[in-house]
Amino acid sequence: MLRIGLVIKRVVMRHGIRGVWGGLLLGLLFCGPAAKNDTAPVVPLPEYSRDNPREWADIADEHIPQIKKITSGGREQLYVEVPLQKSDEGHYIEKIGLLTLDGKELAAVGLERKNRPQNWAYFSYEVITSQRKIKIYAKCNLHDLWVTEYRP
Repeated sequence: MLRIGLVIKRVVMRHGIRGVWGGLLLGLLFCGPAAKNDTAPVVPLPEYSRDNPREWADIADEHIPQIKKITSGGREQLYVEVPLQKSDEGHYIEKIGLLTLDGKELAAVGLERKNRPQNWAYFSYEVITSQRKIKIYAKCNLHDLWVTEYRP
Protein backbone atom coordinates (compact mmCIF):
# COMPACT_ATOMS: atom_id res chain seq x y z
CA MET A 1 0.00 0.00 0.00
CA LEU A 2 2.81 2.38 0.86
CA ARG A 3 4.53 1.72 -2.47
CA ILE A 4 1.31 2.49 -4.41
CA GLY A 5 0.94 5.64 -2.35
CA LEU A 6 4.40 6.84 -3.27
CA VAL A 7 3.73 6.19 -6.97
CA ILE A 8 0.49 8.21 -6.85
CA LYS A 9 2.24 11.01 -4.98
CA ARG A 10 4.98 11.15 -7.66
CA VAL A 11 2.38 11.24 -10.45
CA VAL A 12 0.50 14.05 -8.71
CA MET A 13 3.68 16.05 -8.15
CA ARG A 14 5.25 15.37 -11.56
CA HIS A 15 2.17 16.23 -13.60
CA GLY A 16 1.26 19.18 -11.52
CA ILE A 17 -2.18 17.86 -10.52
CA ARG A 18 -3.10 20.38 -7.95
CA GLY A 19 -6.25 21.83 -6.48
CA VAL A 20 -9.28 19.67 -5.95
CA TRP A 21 -8.10 16.61 -7.92
CA GLY A 22 -4.66 16.48 -6.37
CA GLY A 23 -6.12 16.99 -2.91
CA LEU A 24 -8.70 14.29 -3.54
CA LEU A 25 -6.07 11.79 -4.70
CA LEU A 26 -3.78 12.54 -1.76
CA GLY A 27 -6.70 12.57 0.67
CA LEU A 28 -7.89 9.14 -0.45
CA LEU A 29 -4.36 7.85 -0.31
CA PHE A 30 -3.39 9.05 3.14
CA CYS A 31 -6.76 9.24 4.87
CA GLY A 32 -8.38 6.16 3.43
CA PRO A 33 -12.06 5.91 2.56
CA ALA A 34 -14.50 8.20 4.28
CA ALA A 35 -15.48 6.94 7.73
CA LYS A 36 -19.02 5.82 8.40
CA ASN A 37 -21.14 8.44 10.06
CA ASP A 38 -21.43 6.87 13.52
CA THR A 39 -22.26 10.23 15.06
CA ALA A 40 -25.73 10.39 13.54
CA PRO A 41 -28.34 11.27 16.15
CA VAL A 42 -30.05 8.35 17.84
CA VAL A 43 -33.80 8.40 17.37
CA PRO A 44 -35.39 7.90 20.79
CA LEU A 45 -37.67 4.96 21.39
CA PRO A 46 -41.28 5.66 22.41
CA GLU A 47 -40.46 3.91 25.69
CA TYR A 48 -37.55 2.22 27.42
CA SER A 49 -37.65 -0.74 29.80
CA ARG A 50 -35.37 -3.09 31.73
CA ASP A 51 -35.44 -5.44 28.72
CA ASN A 52 -34.79 -2.66 26.21
CA PRO A 53 -32.75 0.23 27.66
CA ARG A 54 -30.82 0.67 24.38
CA GLU A 55 -28.52 3.72 24.74
CA TRP A 56 -29.45 4.16 28.44
CA ALA A 57 -28.27 0.73 29.67
CA ASP A 58 -25.88 2.18 32.25
CA ILE A 59 -28.63 4.22 33.97
CA ALA A 60 -31.63 1.94 33.49
CA ASP A 61 -31.81 0.75 37.10
CA GLU A 62 -32.24 4.34 38.31
CA HIS A 63 -35.10 5.09 35.90
CA ILE A 64 -37.27 1.95 35.95
CA PRO A 65 -40.40 2.65 38.01
CA GLN A 66 -41.00 0.28 40.90
CA ILE A 67 -44.48 -0.46 42.23
CA LYS A 68 -45.85 -1.74 45.53
CA LYS A 69 -49.41 -2.45 46.53
CA ILE A 70 -50.00 -0.98 49.99
CA THR A 71 -52.90 -0.41 52.35
CA SER A 72 -53.29 3.04 53.90
CA GLY A 73 -56.30 4.08 55.96
CA GLY A 74 -58.08 0.86 55.02
CA ARG A 75 -57.76 1.61 51.26
CA GLU A 76 -55.59 -0.23 48.80
CA GLN A 77 -53.16 1.98 46.93
CA LEU A 78 -50.33 1.66 44.46
CA TYR A 79 -47.07 3.28 45.49
CA VAL A 80 -44.82 3.98 42.49
CA GLU A 81 -41.25 5.07 43.05
CA VAL A 82 -38.34 5.81 40.72
CA PRO A 83 -34.99 5.14 42.42
CA LEU A 84 -33.24 8.08 40.76
CA GLN A 85 -30.28 8.77 43.05
CA LYS A 86 -28.94 12.02 41.64
CA SER A 87 -32.03 14.09 41.01
CA ASP A 88 -32.07 17.88 41.13
CA GLU A 89 -33.43 20.81 39.11
CA GLY A 90 -31.47 19.66 36.04
CA HIS A 91 -32.32 15.95 36.21
CA TYR A 92 -35.67 14.87 37.55
CA ILE A 93 -38.80 12.80 36.93
CA GLU A 94 -41.45 14.97 35.26
CA LYS A 95 -44.39 12.59 35.49
CA ILE A 96 -45.35 9.20 36.91
CA GLY A 97 -48.42 7.37 35.71
CA LEU A 98 -50.35 4.24 34.81
CA LEU A 99 -51.13 3.12 31.25
CA THR A 100 -53.14 0.35 29.66
CA LEU A 101 -51.06 -1.95 27.46
CA ASP A 102 -52.36 -0.12 24.37
CA GLY A 103 -51.16 3.25 25.75
CA LYS A 104 -54.30 4.80 27.26
CA GLU A 105 -53.45 6.81 30.36
CA LEU A 106 -55.38 5.64 33.43
CA ALA A 107 -53.88 8.07 35.97
CA ALA A 108 -50.86 10.35 36.24
CA VAL A 109 -49.12 12.74 38.60
CA GLY A 110 -46.99 15.62 37.33
CA LEU A 111 -43.97 16.33 39.52
CA GLU A 112 -42.41 19.72 40.20
CA ARG A 113 -38.98 20.72 39.04
CA LYS A 114 -37.09 21.73 42.17
CA ASN A 115 -33.80 21.19 43.99
CA ARG A 116 -34.87 17.96 45.72
CA PRO A 117 -37.63 16.67 43.44
CA GLN A 118 -40.18 14.06 44.40
CA ASN A 119 -39.62 10.67 42.72
CA TRP A 120 -42.77 8.87 43.87
CA ALA A 121 -46.56 8.93 43.57
CA TYR A 122 -49.63 7.21 45.02
CA PHE A 123 -52.58 5.92 42.99
CA SER A 124 -55.88 4.41 44.05
CA TYR A 125 -55.94 0.68 43.38
CA GLU A 126 -59.48 1.06 42.07
CA VAL A 127 -58.09 2.71 38.93
CA ILE A 128 -56.66 -0.60 37.71
CA THR A 129 -59.09 -3.24 39.03
CA SER A 130 -60.58 -3.85 35.58
CA GLN A 131 -57.15 -4.32 33.94
CA ARG A 132 -55.31 -7.63 33.64
CA LYS A 133 -51.97 -5.97 33.12
CA ILE A 134 -50.83 -2.35 33.03
CA LYS A 135 -47.69 -0.34 32.40
CA ILE A 136 -46.29 1.95 35.03
CA TYR A 137 -44.31 4.81 33.54
CA ALA A 138 -41.88 7.48 34.61
CA LYS A 139 -40.92 10.36 32.33
CA CYS A 140 -37.40 11.68 32.96
CA ASN A 141 -36.59 15.15 31.65
CA LEU A 142 -33.25 13.89 30.25
CA HIS A 143 -33.69 10.17 29.63
CA ASP A 144 -37.14 9.79 28.11
CA LEU A 145 -40.05 7.52 29.08
CA TRP A 146 -39.44 4.38 31.17
CA VAL A 147 -42.01 1.63 31.69
CA THR A 148 -42.47 -1.57 33.60
CA GLU A 149 -45.41 -3.93 33.41
CA TYR A 150 -47.54 -4.80 36.43
CA ARG A 151 -50.17 -7.48 36.86
CA PRO A 152 -52.75 -6.55 39.55
